[in-house]
Amino acid sequence: MSCCEGSVQTTSPLRRRPTRPNQFEPKFIPKHEQAEPTASPHAHDEIGAYIAIRNILLANVEKSPTSEAIASLAAANDVVETCLRPACPPYQAQHLAETDAVRERKVCQKVKQRIAQLSAAPAT
Repeated sequence: MSCCEGSVQTTSPLRRRPTRPNQFEPKFIPKHEQAEPTASPHAHDEIGAYIAIRNILLANVEKSPTSEAIASLAAANDVVETCLRPACPPYQAQHLAETDAVRERKVCQKVKQRIAQLSAAPAT
C-alpha cells in the first residue's frame, strides 16, 4: 500500500477558478468618487493665448474701428467661443475649469455685442 492510496483528495465540482473582471465592461464608479480629469497646462495656456489675442484685437478696434479690424476681432472671438465649449470624452482635460469658461463665455457675448455696435456705426 502506498502512502497516497487512502488519502486521495478530490476537488469539489463546484469549486471554480476565480475569473478576472472583464476589462471591456464599464466599471460603475459613483459620481462622488469620480476624479476630475487632470487639466492640461498646455491647453490652458493655448486657450489663454487665444483670449489674449482677442483682447488685443478688441483694444485695437476700439482705437481704430476699421472693417478689417472688426472682422479680425469677430474671427478671434469665434475661436475663443469654440475653445470654451464643453469638452467631450476623452478631451476633458483640454478645457478651462467650468467657472472660468462661464466667465469667458460672458465676455464673448459682450464682445459680440460690441462688434455689432461697431459694425453698425459709420466708419471713420
